[in-house]
Amino acid sequence: MGYLYPIVEPYKQLEDWDKVIYLLKKILEHEASSNKARNELIRAYKAKYVNHSLLEDFLKMSEIGNNRKPIKVCIANFERNIVFDTNNYVLHRNWGVGKITSISPNGDSIFVDFKDKKDHKLSIQMAITSLKPLKRDHIWVKYYENKDEITELFKNNIPDFFKELLTSFNNRMLTADIKSEVSGKFLPVAEWSKWWNKAKNIIKKEPNIGFDPKKKDELVYREKAISLSEELSEKFAHQTDANKKLDIAMEALDNREDAEGAIEAFNHFYYEEEEAADPVRKIVAFLYLQTASEELGDEEIPRHLNESKIAELIKSLPVSSLIEVSTKIGNAEIKKGYVNLVRKHAHNPEEVLTGILFEVPIKVNKYVFSILEEEGKFDLLNSFIKSAGTRAKETPEVFIWVAKSILTKVWEGEWLLSSKQEERLELILKVFRMFKPLTKIEDKGTKLKNACKDILHGNDDEILREAIHAGNSEYIRKLYALYKEVPYFTDLEKERLYSLIVELKPDVAWEEDEDEDEEDDDILTRIPEGAILVTRRALNRKKEEFEHLLNVEMPENSKDIGEAQERGDLRENAEYKAAMEKQVQLQAAIKRLEAEIKSAIILDLTNVKTDKINIGVTAKLKNESTGEVVAYSILGAWDADTEKHIISYQSPLAKSLLGKRTGDSAVLNLTGAETRYTVLDISRFSLQSQEN
Repeated sequence: MGYLYPIVEPYKQLEDWDKVIYLLKKILEHEASSNKARNELIRAYKAKYVNHSLLEDFLKMSEIGNNRKPIKVCIANFERNIVFDTNNYVLHRNWGVGKITSISPNGDSIFVDFKDKKDHKLSIQMAITSLKPLKRDHIWVKYYENKDEITELFKNNIPDFFKELLTSFNNRMLTADIKSEVSGKFLPVAEWSKWWNKAKNIIKKEPNIGFDPKKKDELVYREKAISLSEELSEKFAHQTDANKKLDIAMEALDNREDAEGAIEAFNHFYYEEEEAADPVRKIVAFLYLQTASEELGDEEIPRHLNESKIAELIKSLPVSSLIEVSTKIGNAEIKKGYVNLVRKHAHNPEEVLTGILFEVPIKVNKYVFSILEEEGKFDLLNSFIKSAGTRAKETPEVFIWVAKSILTKVWEGEWLLSSKQEERLELILKVFRMFKPLTKIEDKGTKLKNACKDILHGNDDEILREAIHAGNSEYIRKLYALYKEVPYFTDLEKERLYSLIVELKPDVAWEEDEDEDEEDDDILTRIPEGAILVTRRALNRKKEEFEHLLNVEMPENSKDIGEAQERGDLRENAEYKAAMEKQVQLQAAIKRLEAEIKSAIILDLTNVKTDKINIGVTAKLKNESTGEVVAYSILGAWDADTEKHIISYQSPLAKSLLGKRTGDSAVLNLTGAETRYTVLDISRFSLQSQEN
């Protein structure tokens, strides 16, 4: 790097110390032990900071002149500290932005004006460790000096506000960091989401601002502007998720005047996708290009597929596959297009649409429901509504959507069987019964819990008040008993419900020591998390398997390893490698079995109640479609035996049966196809009868 020294000299003559320092640091990157470069750098620093009162102190503290110290660390320490000078700005994590007003005569302390701490004294050491230097053009310095100006920018000029914000943080920020910086200063935390959605739409067309295509949650300010078309093309190229690619392509269509180049590229991509073997890719490509043709009007787009070819594909797919295709399409508009294709071309469109109604998250479901309602498919819709209630714990999001639509009267009409008062009260009771199971169903987050609560408490407790007004004492006590058992409801919320009941129905008869274990409570919620219910016979079998692995197979394996080691070179020893691989497999199996045995809870078959279908019973069922009568016994996974009609309580069929009584109907839904059973008889399972 010696060739750089002659370049340094002219800048020294011009006293351009920033350039001199930059070049000397470049030299030291390659010649870290060069005393000449270190001394030149010290002289350049002294020239640049000639008026700094603590210059000598900071040079001494940094140890730049000591070639035994790493030069990068020395430079970083000096340049971090040298900013602590009169009229410079700093940031404290609790006190905010402050301006250094003075330095003590002996140079051991500085005085800073914070908003609520004027002329606050800090030792130099404390300042270095607790304060972050800010440049004069940093957004928070500008906010400190002229709060109204930055606030006005935030309110009325979002692009310029983001320019100020991003350039203050090295031109890039994560969404979470933007939220942290903006919330509390410019708007309440509760309003962040609404503001952020609005801001994203505004900056979408800004050529200097955009999201990093490799990091979807990182916003970037670019010194060199790029067009929306270039940005979308870059994002599309880096995206590997097919649904996110489609969203980018649809976004381009929504902004076609600013994204012509991108649209042309996307059209070509989906033109090629029309020839894919995968039916989902083929259908999505067809629907995107159809949308693009409609958006672009007269412009002709090359196509491999036409309506007749896509119709043949739709007709060739079974109902289960057609339902599955819908689950794999993420974009709402394209999903609607797919629904329309199914309506026109599927052999059993109603069966497919019913399956799509159970799809989560709720996207196209409302569109499908409105279509079926317009077409007068009222029997189908009532059947769906009934199934949604039966399968509430299996598809809670669908049940909550259905319950809210009925109870808030989004769905109305003489065709709706659930609109009568007694059906509404039963539906409200089902909502109450959902609360406790949601503890396990939604173990992370609160989206479903809040949606379920909103049904009752929305619009000033309208639905809750309806239930209390219309229900008798037994019904209201049942509601309250269910509510009290929900672990995520606070004591204050429970007390509030009680007070509301007393206010609206002061004559409710409260019974002493009332049994709060509501009869239809979810049986599975009573099983401890991670536990497995088993019969003693199944547990003994597992223990025998564990003992055999531990006391027979592991010793044999150790013997095989020893014998293989005696054969010499282990690198070419196939027997040794095979024995070692088996040892790993045996150790994993032993560890797994040990954990399973520890988590097992023995099912006491002598105490199983038969008033309703429970774990440990045999249920005689009648298939409502075929008339066939069959009996299933419900035990744990270790006891399951399909030949003997013993099923696990974790199986879909068992989940649809649990809690049902003699005479009740149960609905099993697999890949959109429903099978209805009527419960004929319930008896206690007997191991002895199985053995006989």
